[in-house]
Amino acid sequence: MAFCKQCGSQLAEQSKFCRECGNQIGQMEPVVRSVDMSAPGTAATPVRMSLKAKIWLMSVIALIILCTAAYKTGEHFTSKERLISKLETALNHKDMKKTAALLVPGDKRLTINENTLAAFKSYLDSEPDEQKRLIQDLNEQAKELDRIKDSGSDSGTYRGVIHLEKKGKKLLVYNHYRLVVEPVYVTLQTNYQDTALYVGEQQVGAADKPDYEQKYGPYLPGKYTLTAKLKTDLVDLVRSEEMNLLDRNAVYTSSLHLDGEDVTVDMGLGEVQDLKGTVVINGKDTAINPYKQPTFGPVTTDGTMKMSIQSTFPWGTLTTAEVPISSDYIEVNPVSDKAFEESIMDQVAKNNQQQLVAYTSGDVNKMEAATDTFKESVRQRIVQDREYRNYYQGRYMGSTFDLDSMRLYQDNGHWECSLNANIRMMEDNFYDGDTPSLEENSRAVKVVLVFDAQKKGWYVDSIRDTYGFGSGLTKDTVSKDPGVYMSVWAPKSAAAAASASAQGLDYSGTLWFMNEYLSTSVEAMNNRLFDQVANLIDPAGPAYKESENYIAHLEAKGITEYLNSFELLDLSKNSDGSYKAVTSENYTISYQDGSVKNKSFVSEYKLVTIDGMLKVHQLVSTKEQ
Repeated sequence: MAFCKQCGSQLAEQSKFCRECGNQIGQMEPVVRSVDMSAPGTAATPVRMSLKAKIWLMSVIALIILCTAAYKTGEHFTSKERLISKLETALNHKDMKKTAALLVPGDKRLTINENTLAAFKSYLDSEPDEQKRLIQDLNEQAKELDRIKDSGSDSGTYRGVIHLEKKGKKLLVYNHYRLVVEPVYVTLQTNYQDTALYVGEQQVGAADKPDYEQKYGPYLPGKYTLTAKLKTDLVDLVRSEEMNLLDRNAVYTSSLHLDGEDVTVDMGLGEVQDLKGTVVINGKDTAINPYKQPTFGPVTTDGTMKMSIQSTFPWGTLTTAEVPISSDYIEVNPVSDKAFEESIMDQVAKNNQQQLVAYTSGDVNKMEAATDTFKESVRQRIVQDREYRNYYQGRYMGSTFDLDSMRLYQDNGHWECSLNANIRMMEDNFYDGDTPSLEENSRAVKVVLVFDAQKKGWYVDSIRDTYGFGSGLTKDTVSKDPGVYMSVWAPKSAAAAASASAQGLDYSGTLWFMNEYLSTSVEAMNNRLFDQVANLIDPAGPAYKESENYIAHLEAKGITEYLNSFELLDLSKNSDGSYKAVTSENYTISYQDGSVKNKSFVSEYKLVTIDGMLKVHQLVSTKEQ
């Protein structure tokens, strides 16, 4: 056995260099070391490692540590957990650009970018819990890959909207993981030939026959709007459906059947001659005259289309309110035109006010909004009420109109329009000797108007009581005329009473006082006793002395009087707090020569209140009639 002379390491046979220190070996002789095993305490001498050997050993260890750290770092950056975490961060920030960079299409025909992921983003936005479930699914896939890493398979068995796949090696040593998005497909069905089919905003095909069916794809998973459109000469038929396309193995079918039907429109006018009109659908004039062609189509009846009717009448063009086409039979009121409704209501309200003025004044010519027929009916009422001394006082407050009741029709070739209304009045009917007292009253009526072709306008032809009042669409109007009107044939005292009541004056109390004063004055004159009437006169007023002197005058002339009748024609309050009372008086006067005469006077008195009692302060004027 040979050993190196330099470091003492054992040398292999025929070696020219020492493997440990590199020393050149010449002709070597075996070195024999003898150990005296008998000598007590004798031990083998340890071999010491050289400096070069130590440096070499430490370098090897450092290299091993560095390689291990580098491997672990690379393993982290290429790990499936980090890939999933990056996807979660991108989704949390709704950054579809970064999301697209992390995904790999499972079909070469798919393109993944910020725009093509719009449907996927729409799905996640509409289902907030799905993002969390997606990340959980990917983490489960990661665990599944860990469980089968020794099975020799390249990928796991789990599949979802996005699935985790191990695909070969990266940098020759690391597992290469990918987030793969698998394609989805959808079958579109429709019932009309030439129907255009859309997935999202993109047209993907067109039906080349009725009852068409075709599978379309591939698409990225997501929430899509599937649409069928058919453009005809009449209208555009459209049917849309939102659908989540998520699973590559699922069968997605969208039945985009267009509900095209023939529709019949009933205008409620019966048979009319030479009436022109047009059907307007979704704002488009179809050039169909519903009066000549009430049935037309095809159109959809799912309510997505809205229809109105434009009609040309002798008084102008009316456009009805839009109504949804929700069945194959639709009733449309041709007068459901806002401007026309307003004009009819204005005319009725105008007539209500004019009728009040005309009736109370006795002049039906003031009814400018009425037909001659209606004027005649009001004139007959005036004649009758004059004859029977029926008196009226009233004020027109306003009307409430039932717009749902408005109807248009022809009668003997004349256009008529009717509607129900609720007329509100403050009014009272009274008779001789009554004092009118206004009370609120309402009257449910049916109003009929007639179109005058010569005057080119609508005129009220009749107002008749009806039972009840509709609770549908109503419109309320308020009178702008605050006036209170009374029959001109009513006693003037009635008007005075009404006027006094409106001013808050005690007409009845004043009437009683003036009756007491005039009656007592006549007795005092005939008895030549001023004291009989003195307590009804203000001692501080001119009437006190004048009445005393007048009684003395009548006594000297031998004249006596008798009060036949009187009326209180007016009662009002003066600015100084006193009252103005105007009376109409009729007397029978007997003279000393035996002659007798009837005389009537209109007199004005000034009244005052003393200790709560009325007194005559002054006879302001008197005039024989």
